[in-house]
Amino acid sequence: MPLETIFATSSPQRKSICRRHGIRCSFRSSNASEAAKGRSARHVAISNAMKKARKCLRRRQDAIVIGADTVVSFRGKIIGKPKSKGEARRIISALAGKSHRVITGVCMLHAGMEKCYSDCSSVKFRGLSRQGVEKFVASGSWKGKAGGYGVQSDSRELIASVGGSRENVEGLDGKRLKKELKAFIARIGRA
Repeated sequence: MPLETIFATSSPQRKSICRRHGIRCSFRSSNASEAAKGRSARHVAISNAMKKARKCLRRRQDAIVIGADTVVSFRGKIIGKPKSKGEARRIISALAGKSHRVITGVCMLHAGMEKCYSDCSSVKFRGLSRQGVEKFVASGSWKGKAGGYGVQSDSRELIASVGGSRENVEGLDGKRLKKELKAFIARIGRA
C-alpha cells in the first residue's frame, strides 16, 4: 500500500501547482510560525519549510510530509509579507526597476528520513511611477504575499522578466518537487 503524502500548506498556489503536475497528496495547514532571520534567505526558507513539515509530522508519523516556504530577498535582506499599505508602498517602490531573488525551500520527512532542497529565481520589476505604485497598493493585491506581489496575478503590471522557474516565484517548482518526491519515495522503499 502506498504511503500517504501530506503537504503542510494552506497556499492555494501550491495546491494548484501540485494538481497541475499530478502530485497526489492531501493538504493540511501546519500553522507553524515563520522566522525571517537566519544566515541566508536559503537558510530561512529551508528552516521554515522544515518547521512546517515537522509540526504536521507530529500528527501523522506514518506519512510522508512536505513543507515549503518562499522568501523574497533584496540586497541581502529578506522581504516578508507587508502588514500595511505603507509597508507595501515602501517594498514595491524599492523593487521598482530592480532585480531581486525568490527562494523556495522544500523539506520532505518520513520516519527519521529527510530531504531538503531549495530553488532560486531572479525577478526583475518594471520601472514604476509613483502613480503606478499607488494604483497597485490601492488594489490590495499585495496582501498576504511575500515581497508584496504575486507573479500569477501581478506580472503584467510589475514584472519585466523572470530568470529561472516561474512556478518557484509562485511558491513551488512543481516539476522539481515531482522529481524529488519520486526519488524520496524510492529511498524509503530501500530503507
